Amino acid sequence: MLSPLAVPSFRASTVRPAPPAYAPNSAPVTGWDAIPALLEARLSTPEPLANPGGLAAYYYLLYRQHGQLGYLERAHALFNQQLAYSQAPAAGAGSPAALAWLGARADVQTQASYATCPLRPLDATLFNRLQQLGSQAQPADRAELLHLVRYFRLRAGCGESATYLSRIVELLGTPAYLVPAANSVSPAAQSLALPDGLTGELLLLTEVYQAAGRPPTLAGLIRARVAVLLATRRETDFSAGHYSIFPDTAAEPGQPACFSNHLSWGRGSDLAASLALYRAQAVLHDAELGRIAELVGLNTLLRTAPETTGIGSAQFFQGAFGVAYLYRQLHFLSGHPAYQHGHAYWLQAAERYLSQELAAGFYHTQPADSLSGALGIGLALLQLSPASTVAGEARGALEVV
Repeated sequence: MLSPLAVPSFRASTVRPAPPAYAPNSAPVTGWDAIPALLEARLSTPEPLANPGGLAAYYYLLYRQHGQLGYLERAHALFNQQLAYSQAPAAGAGSPAALAWLGARADVQTQASYATCPLRPLDATLFNRLQQLGSQAQPADRAELLHLVRYFRLRAGCGESATYLSRIVELLGTPAYLVPAANSVSPAAQSLALPDGLTGELLLLTEVYQAAGRPPTLAGLIRARVAVLLATRRETDFSAGHYSIFPDTAAEPGQPACFSNHLSWGRGSDLAASLALYRAQAVLHDAELGRIAELVGLNTLLRTAPETTGIGSAQFFQGAFGVAYLYRQLHFLSGHPAYQHGHAYWLQAAERYLSQELAAGFYHTQPADSLSGALGIGLALLQLSPASTVAGEARGALEVV
């Protein structure tokens, strides 16, 4: 039986520059044996993988957790498969950002210099693709465009790759480079959810801003996107079934916004908006943004029933593991103890759902190499479970898969 959440009284937030150590009291979740077995079964099939980069990150983390070289060899093979995908003419397959994340790990990338780095030719290929997508400014290309920006943010410390990030900063300062235009209030319908909606874009922009040396043009862009986000909010009314402050999708002009009860990582907007606003507060030093972030975040703690959250599974993308992850991130950024309670509550819920779903064979019906399937569960276990020794690295992997 899950106990109801107790929400501590409101207090002013303080944003810390780096996550503190965190050790929840809940017991380790199950699935350490079941999830690797599911992924091994997927790799033994002849069907092409949709996300070899994400799987490579997972096996690298298993190597770091257990020290078994077989996991590192698997990570190498999947890294090379993702590299081949990303070099193909139809760029965008899989997760190129996972390549950049893995390329920074000494165990995976052992080359001594940028000149011999296997990602060096890919840098030029992906930058050309990024320029092409930005100039076309098609909404359908938005997710790929953000993935490419994320790739170069992660490559910023790797030799000549830093010059690409500087050029991206210039491109981001171009009107209408991102879809929709950054200086207007949502001229077209746009998702607000993670990873590729408005909140995901805001989080990425704050990371680029810091990696690029805090250029003023990006500060203005972040403020403009925050304004777009804040323009979509509404008052909640639980008695009327209005649980969310932010919509799932910002509407076209003259059309009503699309609200739902979803609290999940991949569809809900309130937790993602709170996270993005906390991050914007940290880089813009705007206390009002922190106040709004806290009000939004604490409001979500009042929602635990399925009818107020839309949560009914352990899945990372749309289930309890993703919610537990978001509360943990909110605690990292704000230090507010209420978010620790939220994290513990949803980790317990995830453990219960996962036990039931593994027994029912649920993940045999899900795409294994996605955040909705075994990969998402595996990465969540490595980031959220007290049994993990690689939680910090796993958090980075979840942000690039």
